[in-house]
Amino acid sequence: MPTRKTRLAKSKNNHWYIEFYATNPDTGEDQRFRRTFGLNRIEDLHDRETEARKILKQLPHKIKHGFPFVNVELRRQWHQALPYALSFKMRSDRYKTRVTYSSQIGIFEKYLRAKKLWHSNINDFTRVQAIEFLDHIEAERELAPTTVNNYRMTLRAVLNELVRREILENNPFSLIEKRKETEKIRRALTDYEKKAIISYAVDHDKTLLLAISLVYYTFIRPVELRRMKVKYIDLQKGIITMPGKITKNKETSHLTIPDQLTKILSSFNIQEWDGEDYIFGAGMKPAPKKCGHHSISRRHLRACKVLKNEKVLNNTEGIQLYSWKDTGAMDYVSLGIPMNELMEHLRHKDLSTTQQYLNSFAEVNENIKTKAKRLI
Repeated sequence: MPTRKTRLAKSKNNHWYIEFYATNPDTGEDQRFRRTFGLNRIEDLHDRETEARKILKQLPHKIKHGFPFVNVELRRQWHQALPYALSFKMRSDRYKTRVTYSSQIGIFEKYLRAKKLWHSNINDFTRVQAIEFLDHIEAERELAPTTVNNYRMTLRAVLNELVRREILENNPFSLIEKRKETEKIRRALTDYEKKAIISYAVDHDKTLLLAISLVYYTFIRPVELRRMKVKYIDLQKGIITMPGKITKNKETSHLTIPDQLTKILSSFNIQEWDGEDYIFGAGMKPAPKKCGHHSISRRHLRACKVLKNEKVLNNTEGIQLYSWKDTGAMDYVSLGIPMNELMEHLRHKDLSTTQQYLNSFAEVNENIKTKAKRLI
């Protein structure tokens, strides 16, 4: 941004103008401008001086946002501001993230157009109007509270790009309370269900066995499995390094490999695979290209369907690939793993998050069940 001084100038014949410099976005070079901004139409010199000082105060902000090459006021209208803000989020290297932002912002744009707000000033859009939009999509699209909350987070994140650039004064989606979500139907597996699915994987789908083992022992999220490369696993050190570019929270993590998992990984001769390959690549085998977005989860779903059809499993409701993370956590608790160590392995920020996570799974307390005193 130009550092040369913006100043009020007066010619010999008392013609007033403001001189300023701005960087041409096409050439990258500073250009000098002399604009009157209508000052000479103000006859009273005191009023003219007041107006000039007002313009001088506002001008640096306008230049920062593209003036005079860009109409700053137009940029504060939804039809320019929203695509501009979205463009920053679309730089993500995660395909699913880009699809989510594009889809949900597209629905918000459709709503603004329907309400004749597409060419209105973004700073006139209130918190009440933001709530009305969320109410609208919940009713019109029959969305669950969890999905409505996702829209709220998406819009808050996108519009924060405008707040950071001082185009939007206040984000109308920032102070909206999160809607109460229904409890997740995902559940941990029983010992019998664990043995049944593992037995199927050993006999029919070794790739699924590898995926289950990584989720169960290290709590790697299913979405992260697809992004994992062979080189992230160091069997000699007993560590899996999860770079921030593939994790949910975008922070690098180092996960301990339990001895039992080391045996499983060694049985796959994983140390001989190409380090640059994705573990779950195209065709669900080590490859330079990732597998499909839902390939791993679908393999697990298929296994559960087969076992249910063969009447090996009676009830598969709530059993997902992610269930192995929940099951692993509960098994670590039963083994007496300290809560602070479990928190680190789960990659939680604090103990309260870990406790809340564990409380979400209904488990029978054997001490209470078996040791309560007889009343009658």
